Amino acid sequence: MKRSNILAAVCAAVALAGIGQVQAATLLSDDFESYVDTAALNAVWNEAPAGVGTLDTAFGNPGQSLAHGGGSSQKRVFAATTPSDSAPIIWEFDLYDDGDTGGKRLTGGLRDNGAAAPLGALLEMGRYNDLADPETGGVTLVGYGIRTVFVGGTPGNWVTFVGNPAIQQGWHHFKATVGETFINFELDLGDDGTVDAIRNIATTANAKPYNVARLGGPSDLSSPSGGNFDNISIRQIPEPASLLLMGLACVGLGCVRTRS
Repeated sequence: MKRSNILAAVCAAVALAGIGQVQAATLLSDDFESYVDTAALNAVWNEAPAGVGTLDTAFGNPGQSLAHGGGSSQKRVFAATTPSDSAPIIWEFDLYDDGDTGGKRLTGGLRDNGAAAPLGALLEMGRYNDLADPETGGVTLVGYGIRTVFVGGTPGNWVTFVGNPAIQQGWHHFKATVGETFINFELDLGDDGTVDAIRNIATTANAKPYNVARLGGPSDLSSPSGGNFDNISIRQIPEPASLLLMGLACVGLGCVRTRS
């Protein structure tokens, strides 16, 4: 085989192998370690109306975290991003629950109305005190749940995770994979790497430009008790077609180099 063909083949193999290594595009990431005080935190989580949470310098997962007692949420705008089924948004965070079995209302939220944009999508996951259980028909339940509004499909409002897992004290990890026609929610109780409950939603109108994260009271509602948030992450998985084009472009560059 000619030396130029060998080099081109090697370039192709390296480029195509690299496709699987491309990381998701980070839209927002915060572990609260960079803030010296609540004022510094609020200078970043600065979307109005102002949130009532505070920086907890002594208790996080690990390190520091956002302590919130419910009410007006901390809000942070990021670049408007529309999910597709091939390039979904991955939204996740840790929530510390003190195990209070009362009417706690404390959630992470994802919306498209940051920077005064009109509201067209509303997602929530966390603790709530008025949940429905589609599998059992139960209503006004207290526990861990999710909410989808304005994105079509069912259930369309507050529901439990499947199985309505019992309230537990500790750090819990919430994750949602947000596509155009689906949203898959996951709950890892104890943040031990094991998914303990899910809720998969089929949507019909979720091609929305999400651009703001919220931490605190759902729709800024008050709560009889609070909790802590940590390790917020919002990212978008690159489309496979885009990765393939990137790989082929690298192959092309390699071929040009071998001919020069």
